[in-house]
Amino acid sequence: MSDEPEQAAALMEVYVAANPRNADGQFTLAMAYEGVAFNIKLTGDPASPARIAQLEKAADRYRSYLALVRDVDDGSYRAAGLKSLARIYGREALNRPADAERAARQLLDEDRNSSESYLVLAKVLREVDRHGEATELLRKARFSLPASEQRPLAAGMWLHALASPKLPRAEIRALVDDLSAIAEGWLANDPGNPTGPIAKRMAVELCANRLEQDPVRKRALLAEADLWRKVSDARTAPELADVMEKLKELRARSAAR
Repeated sequence: MSDEPEQAAALMEVYVAANPRNADGQFTLAMAYEGVAFNIKLTGDPASPARIAQLEKAADRYRSYLALVRDVDDGSYRAAGLKSLARIYGREALNRPADAERAARQLLDEDRNSSESYLVLAKVLREVDRHGEATELLRKARFSLPASEQRPLAAGMWLHALASPKLPRAEIRALVDDLSAIAEGWLANDPGNPTGPIAKRMAVELCANRLEQDPVRKRALLAEADLWRKVSDARTAPELADVMEKLKELRARSAAR
């Protein structure tokens, strides 16, 4: 366990006391308090009053930071503060779900063109077992986000399914369909981009592990997912064409069994 966060907090307290309107100072002090809280957690008592006190101080500093950057044109400054508040109020920190959701929804309201805004709120919803709402949120995001954000959204959908083992089959099927749609769009329009193969691998792997009940078809799907993983690593169209040919052979063998 390092004492660096404690030293950083002590130094930043002096700086912020002298420069209370410096937004970067407030943010850095908040991060230092989080570091102190993390060190306390390493001792084995995440619910200790000392850790909670450090997290409360961090939340106060993040709120001060947000007040200072309220009128800054660059929205990334406020996004950083709101993401931090959602984390601090989350289940693994202060465990104040209403406050976490309020920060996450404000983040989404302020930046609907970032996949991270949706993913932060989805995580907050999962933490209070509102998995269905999180699924619906991520599915709607596919139609709202620009193309550049589809890849992190696909990864978020896949991780959401992994973090939600009790999702109904219908919701898993919907996520598989969404991942497949993201993949097919990229494969058709930009086959050299790794986003298509990555999303396709996620869709096929999710289908194999959460939907398919026949052992033979499950093995075939996992073999297909591995092929998509290889083409996403290759990142070139010739390898994609080769994989498509191998997929035809794989599917033909599977259908013949």
